[in-house]
Amino acid sequence: MRAPAGRSRRAAVLAGLALTSALTLGPLAAVAVLTAGPAAAGTSGTPGSAGTPSTLPATVEGGGLPVSVTVDAITPQVLTPGEDLRLRVTLDNLGGTTVAEPRVLVRLDPRSFISRTSLDRWRTAGSEDSLGTVVLQVDLEAPLRAGSSTSQTLTVPADSHGLSPSATAWGARGVSVQVVDVDDAARRTQGVTRTFALWFPVEEVTATRVSVLVPVVGPAPDQSEEGWTDELDELTAPDGRLTALLKATGEHRQVTWAVDPWLVDAASGALGGTSAQDPSLGEDGGTADQDLDGATSTAAPEDPEAGGAGTEETEQGSSNGATTDPDDAEAGPEEGGDVPSTTAEAWAADLVEDTTNRDVQLLPYTDLDLAALAHTQDEDLLDLGVARSQSRAVDGPLPDGAASSVAWPLEESPDLTTAALVADRGALVVGPGTLPAPAVLTYTPTGRTTVTTANGDATVLVPDERLSTALRTGGMALPLPTADPASTEGGVEAGALDLSPAENLELATLSPAEAAQDLLAELAVITRERPSDGRHMLLTVPRDWDPDPAVASAQLEALETAPWVETSPISALVGAPDPGLDRGSLPLDLESGAEVAASELARVRAAIEEREAISTMLEDPESVLGDPELELLSAASAAWRSDPEGRQASIAGVEAVTATLRSAVAVVPGGDVNLISTSGELPIRVANTLDQAVEVRIGLRPGDSRLRSDDDVDVTIAADSEVTVAIPVHGIQSADVTAAVEVRTPEGVVVDDSTVLTVRVRAEWESIGTAIIGALLAVGVVIGVIRTVRRGRRTGTRAEPRADSGPDDLSPEEHQA
Repeated sequence: MRAPAGRSRRAAVLAGLALTSALTLGPLAAVAVLTAGPAAAGTSGTPGSAGTPSTLPATVEGGGLPVSVTVDAITPQVLTPGEDLRLRVTLDNLGGTTVAEPRVLVRLDPRSFISRTSLDRWRTAGSEDSLGTVVLQVDLEAPLRAGSSTSQTLTVPADSHGLSPSATAWGARGVSVQVVDVDDAARRTQGVTRTFALWFPVEEVTATRVSVLVPVVGPAPDQSEEGWTDELDELTAPDGRLTALLKATGEHRQVTWAVDPWLVDAASGALGGTSAQDPSLGEDGGTADQDLDGATSTAAPEDPEAGGAGTEETEQGSSNGATTDPDDAEAGPEEGGDVPSTTAEAWAADLVEDTTNRDVQLLPYTDLDLAALAHTQDEDLLDLGVARSQSRAVDGPLPDGAASSVAWPLEESPDLTTAALVADRGALVVGPGTLPAPAVLTYTPTGRTTVTTANGDATVLVPDERLSTALRTGGMALPLPTADPASTEGGVEAGALDLSPAENLELATLSPAEAAQDLLAELAVITRERPSDGRHMLLTVPRDWDPDPAVASAQLEALETAPWVETSPISALVGAPDPGLDRGSLPLDLESGAEVAASELARVRAAIEEREAISTMLEDPESVLGDPELELLSAASAAWRSDPEGRQASIAGVEAVTATLRSAVAVVPGGDVNLISTSGELPIRVANTLDQAVEVRIGLRPGDSRLRSDDDVDVTIAADSEVTVAIPVHGIQSADVTAAVEVRTPEGVVVDDSTVLTVRVRAEWESIGTAIIGALLAVGVVIGVIRTVRRGRRTGTRAEPRADSGPDDLSPEEHQA
């Protein structure tokens, strides 16, 4: 849940202001100091009814004032002659005692502010400093008991403020609301706050042009889906940063968005099926409305006719914001690929809708780290990112008119090497406070300058530090004192106010109404510095900006309606003439150790190239390629700067996808093979674990010339199956030869050569065997001949018939005779 605007952190502000008063006004100021604190959560009550206070806030325990005063609305925002000034305030008794007879005093300082530092003096003055002239006094009808709060509508009649109607008298005026206890004879201040009224008795002035540039970027684009979906869901949730950004700026079309098109694609589901995933193996192998808890509108309070000056209204609880209906998040586009959630999809749809009639600047796809590309001299990758973003504006949901006319590096103060890279690609956006105007200058210059680089002059857009801080934190940079008044460490004078630490500036959060008045007061002073010289201011926020939607929206609405401000898109500042003011130059060369290195980008390129080459063996190569361009761009995203280890893991994931594809088709290891002839075929088993068929070429790479592989064998292996391939070989001489089995694509790219087998070549065994067999045959023939001869001798000589043999022995002829 988001804290109530202007209240949750006001206690911390009070503590700082108490210290400020102690340092600047002396010991007495520590007793009674400026306060503007809120009611503590859960301490609401009604005047006249007892409340049980919670543990006293630090402001009360540390000597702060017991009653916090918050200005919830000031109307009209710009006061003109004849109009009443109405303030709606909330009084919270954070102390432990009752304010018996509370009196509210509205005071006005009729003097105009002549400089931006004079505004700071009003903001940081103590409760004992001048609060202005009393223009309204209201006595509450009931006591303000400890732990209770009440809301009051205070109306200052037009004839009571006494402001000059002169045309030169326009500008900001200090307004304070003070609470005292009439029952206290000393009338000590119980609570006080300071803000501004904007007096405008003229019809027209030369307006100051203001451009607001807001980055719309998401998580680091890790190529595994789980790498960014959870974070994107969190960012687009009802209380997420991107949801708050859209609520704060969506309705304000003059705000320029610097959009990373990858974020839009990721949230809308357009990346479905484009990321490289592990190759599939076979069987074996409507955003809801954010809760504006406690946020108050800058609209006019109730009509005084209904409530009147001094009318009391009890505020029950600390939240009057809208509640969130989680079911609203289910709405979203019906089409699209895989998306993290319907909440992210609905957020993307709202974003695209709000780009209508808006100046949209395209960041290079995946928000490339410009400094890293400059230092690795990888201009091709930058051109690829820019081209892809522009194509998404043509083919995707972003408007056709989206431009790439600004370059926004991650560094607040980029170096000249980075400036040289983008010199001819667009205007370079630096951080607030970079390239400050010369100290001798008595006015605030246009936020545009030129620096000279190795590639020529580069246009540089320079945000105003104070205005940007006001938008970033929800309030103007509230100066806080140094910890030790006697210290001059860091170049800060003793007792001086230090504006630099971000944590100090963060304490200056105001209510929406106070923040809007504060910002307009600053711009009124800027405009009055040179009334006839219209200048152009730039406001930017960081990439991780998490605004309070009510506060930021009130500030932006104030810029759009103030007569001395003209809101303009960033393209107007890019195309504006150079003011010719020398702001100095950028650092020569600054490298961060967290930048992506050239070697890391080379690893990604090598993995992608190998995968593309291997994929030609598949029936459907596109199914495993994914989006090689996106993988390379993702590795160079600026979002990885804060997570170098995550970038390493993402790059390793890209390499793992290629390795998995490579290992999906491999030789099944076997035992040694005997080759007992001068030629033969070696049986090789090859397995395919993919879910689709592959066409490969199987060959042998002997490690010795005594074995030669005759021809490679082309084979198609069905999905999730094995085949046995016979490789023809030729043995030259007997030996034990090691040979690597190579699996190649049809184009000859090696897929697997990790299997090495031993071939026992015995090429002479064939001759020896033939000789032996021949000899055996010869021996057999000889033996057969001998046996035949011997048998012939036994049967070749007949015995003569005996004379006395008898008639039966005679021949037939003899019988006839």
